[in-house]
Amino acid sequence: FLLTTISIELIPRIERLVGWRYAFMILAPGPLFGVISMLRLRRLPEATKIAQGRK
Repeated sequence: FLLTTISIELIPRIERLVGWRYAFMILAPGPLFGVISMLRLRRLPEATKIAQGRK
């Protein structure tokens, strides 16, 4: 939740500097890192336990 709070505080400040289009671009890497992390997790042996036998 801390990351969300920081993002909420930073977006208006960045918007004043570069505009809305570019201010929201700083949020784009978040979902990309999430997808990469999930793909890496899937390769681990513990992934089957986390997914309750489904992978």
